[in-house]
Amino acid sequence: MALLGCATTPPAPPYETKGPIETKYQAEGPWAVTRTVSAEACDRESHLCDIWHPTELGTNPLTGARSGFRHPAISWANGSGQRPEVYAAYLKHLASWGFIVIAARDDHTRNGATTEDAARYLIAQGEASSSVFYRKVDAARLGAVGHSQGGAAITNLHVRGNPLFRTYIGFHTAPFFFSKFCCEVVPSSYEGTRVTAPIFQWTSVPDSGKPDWYDPVPNTAPKAFALLTHARHADIAGVPECRDQPCAQGIYPYLGYSTAWLMWQLQGAEDGHTAFRQSGEFFRPNANWSMNLSNLP
Repeated sequence: MALLGCATTPPAPPYETKGPIETKYQAEGPWAVTRTVSAEACDRESHLCDIWHPTELGTNPLTGARSGFRHPAISWANGSGQRPEVYAAYLKHLASWGFIVIAARDDHTRNGATTEDAARYLIAQGEASSSVFYRKVDAARLGAVGHSQGGAAITNLHVRGNPLFRTYIGFHTAPFFFSKFCCEVVPSSYEGTRVTAPIFQWTSVPDSGKPDWYDPVPNTAPKAFALLTHARHADIAGVPECRDQPCAQGIYPYLGYSTAWLMWQLQGAEDGHTAFRQSGEFFRPNANWSMNLSNLP
């Protein structure tokens, strides 16, 4: 699904966070970030990969470790017709929290194969003594995150129980009439499955407006759902102030809780876990949010 503009809609109010956990993770993390490009093709379609990573690899300012830290990694899946640079502000934000983020320059991510390829490329770099990532990648802590068609791509990986990834996030996952043809997955694909990997699905009122990709996920998997009130399909691709993209609130609504989710799932941050429990901060009323769901006790 292509990015949709919102030039004719009323202006959205400035985004306000729900509480201290969202505020913490909405802020830039403690790692400085470097962006680089793979030296060769990183997937079966011969695409290069863009990579955002902590500049001082192997260090962890959160624990005080000066060496020996292996970074969890995120493989990003683009929306239809898009390239990683469109999402640069968001991907850099994740890297500032200690993740190595790899994104194939694939503008048609389909069933998630190139997203998986990119992750495997990064794992291989972590095992290559000639690579800057040598012994810096934690191959046991990988996440798959995507937008629009990319959201359907990572959902396909989730439905099939891909063993590579420990957690998933889908932003504005493509509707089933499109995802069926682009990405070989529809909500009913979950029928009869017993997936266990956690997944966090997002959409907005102007987009699908309902938890159509959340409800079918069996309760064997920890899951959460976010319905944003004002954000549009393209906001995740905007710079924070919406200067360069037709969006409503920019990436601000996405930063806090998606980072908290990944920090919990891949770095063991307990405040991230606390946020998504039934009495947690994620469920506080806020005019920027129309629905929040999770099956976490």
